[in-house]
Amino acid sequence: MNTISETSTNCDPVDVLLNLLETGSGSIPARTLRARFPNALIYLEQIGAVQPDAILTEVTCDECHLHHSAVLEFDPSIHAYRFFCPETGFVAVADADVIGLRVNPDWLLDWLARSLSFIPQIRRRTLIENRGWLLGETILDGISLALALVLGRLAANEQDALIQVLSRFQPPEIGIVLTTSAELPSTLLALHRYHALDLREVIRAETDGLALDRVRLAARAFRFLRGTKAKGASGRSSQAREDSAFFCGAPKRGHPISP
Repeated sequence: MNTISETSTNCDPVDVLLNLLETGSGSIPARTLRARFPNALIYLEQIGAVQPDAILTEVTCDECHLHHSAVLEFDPSIHAYRFFCPETGFVAVADADVIGLRVNPDWLLDWLARSLSFIPQIRRRTLIENRGWLLGETILDGISLALALVLGRLAANEQDALIQVLSRFQPPEIGIVLTTSAELPSTLLALHRYHALDLREVIRAETDGLALDRVRLAARAFRFLRGTKAKGASGRSSQAREDSAFFCGAPKRGHPISP
């Protein structure tokens, strides 16, 4: 069962998408997400980044003080799904509450491939199952740039595995590991000519779909190539803030989203 912390996301579709990808490949309750991020979810569904999924297999019980996870079953006698709560017995669930949504990392991987025009003979490789990929090589402003992608935070052993694999694919000039929230060992990455970069720095939501800021990515690559330490997270550009304004409402505080 996936959980998305409300404090870790906001109404920017890029943030919502990346946080959904970090939760994994399971179904997420559609009604909960649409209520929390109405405009962002409409946008992400329209561009195909978020897609309908099978009926949920479990929900969170709100009928008692435990808020426990409960398995769904279909009851033909009432023509509805229900679950069992130890305190209140069987509880019927509305059809709208069993619809699931899913995000697939392949959608983002394919979008990056189209946006960056990777050299065809370089094949995408899985570095960490469902978490990390070597995307390929592209040329930006005359710089040969190898790119990888990591979703979410990595355990120490996963970081070691990532470094070990990347060491076998050292880039001709410079490499960038695009991350969502991973804290990667910068010194070890640099030994193999790779540098970490928050994906949010180079992606923004525009009215007709996501856009990759190739100019900014090339500037980061050039800075890394020159050996100059990149500054810390500098926030989203003013254009990105303007683009995301449509999707934002009043910020909320509350419990995490969970099915």
